[in-house]
Amino acid sequence: MFIKSLELRNIRSYQHQTIEFKEGTTLLSGDIGSGKTTLLLAIEFALFGLLRGKTQPSELLRHDCKEGSISLHLELAGHDVRITRGLKRGSGAIAQTTGTLLVDGTEESYVATELKARILELMGYPESLLSKSTNLFRYTVYTPQEQVKQILHETVDERKDIIRNIFGIDKYKRVVENTTPYVADLRERIARNKGQTDDVKILEEQLASQEKELIHLIEQKKPVQESYEQAKEKTLVTKKVLEEKRKEQDAQKREQLKQELTKQRLLSEQNIIKMLEEQRITLEKRLGEDSLKEVIFEKEKKQQVQDVLVQLSTKRSLLQKKYGELDARRRQSQELQQQILDLTTCPTCQQDVGSDHKTHIRTQQEQIILAVEKKRAEYDLLAEKITEKEEHLQKRLKELDGEERQYLLFLERKKQQEQDRKSLLHLKEQIVQKKESLMELEKEQHQEQKKPLDTRLEEDAYEKARVQEQQLALTLREQTTKEQGAQQLIAQLKRTIEEKKQIAIQIAKLTSLRTWVQELFVPLVKTIEKRVLLQIYQEFNNHFTQWFSQLMDDESLSVRLDEDFTPLVEQHGYDTNVNNLSGGEKTSLALAYRLALNKVLNDYFSSLHTKGLLILDEPTDGFSSQQLDKLRDVLDQIGVKQVIIVSHEQKLESVAEHLIHVFKEHQVSRIVHS
Repeated sequence: MFIKSLELRNIRSYQHQTIEFKEGTTLLSGDIGSGKTTLLLAIEFALFGLLRGKTQPSELLRHDCKEGSISLHLELAGHDVRITRGLKRGSGAIAQTTGTLLVDGTEESYVATELKARILELMGYPESLLSKSTNLFRYTVYTPQEQVKQILHETVDERKDIIRNIFGIDKYKRVVENTTPYVADLRERIARNKGQTDDVKILEEQLASQEKELIHLIEQKKPVQESYEQAKEKTLVTKKVLEEKRKEQDAQKREQLKQELTKQRLLSEQNIIKMLEEQRITLEKRLGEDSLKEVIFEKEKKQQVQDVLVQLSTKRSLLQKKYGELDARRRQSQELQQQILDLTTCPTCQQDVGSDHKTHIRTQQEQIILAVEKKRAEYDLLAEKITEKEEHLQKRLKELDGEERQYLLFLERKKQQEQDRKSLLHLKEQIVQKKESLMELEKEQHQEQKKPLDTRLEEDAYEKARVQEQQLALTLREQTTKEQGAQQLIAQLKRTIEEKKQIAIQIAKLTSLRTWVQELFVPLVKTIEKRVLLQIYQEFNNHFTQWFSQLMDDESLSVRLDEDFTPLVEQHGYDTNVNNLSGGEKTSLALAYRLALNKVLNDYFSSLHTKGLLILDEPTDGFSSQQLDKLRDVLDQIGVKQVIIVSHEQKLESVAEHLIHVFKEHQVSRIVHS
């Protein structure tokens, strides 16, 4: 892992700043409070986002800004990676925005937790340690200044738990701890199960007694079963005899019913023949009395009269039209006469009209009126002739209508006579058929009547057999119920005994399991944990003692780790407490411990892609110039591709290959590359 650049927008004391990083050792130098630690927090935020209980959003976003962002450009596992995370101030709270991840030119957007998971995947963190990713990062890459010496002052158990946790071997301790309630549960189950198996012998004795009782019941049942089968057979035989007798009785009843029906039919046929004879006599009498006289009617004559009447009606219509024309002519002449009498001036020529002219016109019009009256008298005479002829023809038409009605009545009576003759013929045929049918019915009526059958003997025999069968069936059911009860009890006893035997087997298994867990499994887990810790301890102790001796270069002062990873200090051949050391000695001890832990972790987790980066936050508190030179030797031995040191001490400039000055003006941090 190699950091190329870091860009900050509105983060703490930074407004907009980009920091370029190079290979080798880089020193972030500046006064206390200038903004050096902000850069380390920004790197950690870009990788992991907000850390619960460690990083608050209000600690990162600049107070006077609504939005801020951090962009980290780095080389990771052979990929060019740029991570961008943002912060946004809302109504009373600050939240992370959607982040982006640019890998080899391909950009993807993620929510905060998804982005963290994707980055951890690129960093090569083991899946089993993803939940401990922050702890692992802070012990392999970067530890805040206030936490560097903290592990030295933990209790033995706390320090050992930290070691277990960051190396992922705390599972061994959890396994051992979890076995305690598990063994207690096994012990309780064994005790509980033992109480369920104490009565097995009593149950086995009850089973033997019930099996003997079952044999006795089976022997008692055999004669009852035989008697029941015999009674059942007898019931079937008597029932069959009764059913046959009842069939004969039913057949006899059906024959009697048939005879009764024949008698009814015989009476019915006799009544029908009598009725048909009466109808025949009536028809013959009616045909003998009804003699028809031939009636002739000529339709053409009636049609001729009707045609003449139509012609006369047409002539009358024409005459009425001519009456109208004469009346119009007369009114016209009368109106002209009246107009001439009243006229003094000609409306055309405007000359006076003389009396002679008026007399001439009046005379002329009177002649016209006389002609009209004469013509009307002629028309009146013609109308009287038409009326007389119409009255004569109407009278003739009524006579012809009467002749037509007589003719139609004749035809209807003639038709009725034909139907009566056919009906008479059909009646005679029916009478013959009915008389033949009557003869057949009379033959059936005279067949011999059989004596009614009696089934009382067969019914009594069947009832006695059925009652005996039911009594034996009841006795057999009682015997069977007792037998089944005994069988069910035996089956229940067998199941109970078998279940208790299985419980006994389970007790043996649980006892064996408890012994195995207590005497084999727990010691084995502890042995495995000791061997893993021993392997870690040996490498850890070697690096710790070596780098402490290099940093101090004092033969009178030596250190080592005990089996609980607690630093032991020996001075002038005597054990001494860490609190008795000077400030520089404590810093050397903490830094050696920190670097040794970093080295062992990177060797232990071969999949990590963060091995090329080491970040040291104020690592030289109390160091002498000679110790600063020794620090360069230690860093060279570690062989990390990129080291970033944060310090306010300018004397560390001799250790670094690249120098970045951090300063603050008017509450705004800026940097200068040297």
